Amino acid sequence: MVVVVILLMRGGGGGSSAPTPVGVSGADRSGDPAAAAAARNGARRPTGPVEAQAIHDDDGTVRARRVDSPLTAGAATYDPEATARAIAAYREQTKYPPTTNALRSVDVDLLDPDHRPEQPTASRGDSDLQIIYTGDHLGLTGDERLTSWLQAERDGQAAPVKMIGAAVRVIEPALGEATPLTYTQVDGRWQHVLDPSTLGVTTPVTLGMTVTFDAGGGVEQRVLHVAYTPTAAIPARFTGTFRDVVENGSLVIYAGIEVAQAGFFLIDCNLYGPGNEPVAWTRFKGDLPQGAGEVRLEFFGKLLRDQGVEPPFHIGQLRGARRVELRDPSYDQMELGAWSYTTRSDFHLADLSDAEFDDDHKRHMIDLMQANGVKPEPAPAPAPAP
Repeated sequence: MVVVVILLMRGGGGGSSAPTPVGVSGADRSGDPAAAAAARNGARRPTGPVEAQAIHDDDGTVRARRVDSPLTAGAATYDPEATARAIAAYREQTKYPPTTNALRSVDVDLLDPDHRPEQPTASRGDSDLQIIYTGDHLGLTGDERLTSWLQAERDGQAAPVKMIGAAVRVIEPALGEATPLTYTQVDGRWQHVLDPSTLGVTTPVTLGMTVTFDAGGGVEQRVLHVAYTPTAAIPARFTGTFRDVVENGSLVIYAGIEVAQAGFFLIDCNLYGPGNEPVAWTRFKGDLPQGAGEVRLEFFGKLLRDQGVEPPFHIGQLRGARRVELRDPSYDQMELGAWSYTTRSDFHLADLSDAEFDDDHKRHMIDLMQANGVKPEPAPAPAPAP
């Protein structure tokens, strides 16, 4: 016996398979974030449907797949209007390159890439008691310090907390010894300033900070994870030199960089209008050799044209990391600096191209959709007789 099952195959966006590096947006979730992105930073795949048949044996094993298209099943299975709509939707979703997109006021992970995600959660022993344990940095490099705090609230008012103990230890790449931490009361909350450079680590690590306390609902614990790259392991630094050009109809900003450790880098940058309004973000993904050089940050022409914000533009939140395969943590962080640069005064939107993004993969996907077609919707079942 052979069972034929119709499958609707859709492409998926890049998902988050690893912790997002500090200084590299959650937009790149392929680790490559986003993302969310993404996702924003993952390779786009088609969302238009492509019909196929999976042919199963009796035990459910897929024995073969057969494309159901006008070429194999006759023109009666092909819906030209549905196919055209699917292709139009795919083109709309891939009109910009997968490494650049609009920057919106709601994109917190891009606008503030060092923002921590913790929110108040209910005490395990008292659902009316809200507890938050968080800090002012998602990750640290070099001599940076983290201010963390523990606070409890009931009905929007501060609630007393008994601090029992606190410690920090390396949890990646291997579990280390716990170092006690001392929290003190500051403005109604327990607070501590951590200087990770005193912990004696020489390679990138993930730190785990743990507090044990009782806020009236019994003894509880909360944990913070913090990525830390010591000074000796920072893979590269931006030099503060920039230049901008129009290349192939897109705005390209070249950022000077001094690379200490060659490797595969992810570097993100935001772009703002003259009123500081968010306009776009972009990501560089690629190998950088050791020594002085430049990073190419491309803001796609059609994207900027569609945003409709006239230059001059200026950059913000320039950040990056080197990705290291088969290691935890998998990113060597660069310092998150306050670099800024404003584009040339003689640059205008009209200098940019309004053409949609195009590459071999996109053309191939459209060709497949055109060849395979989309089957028409089945006719509705007749209404039951009264």
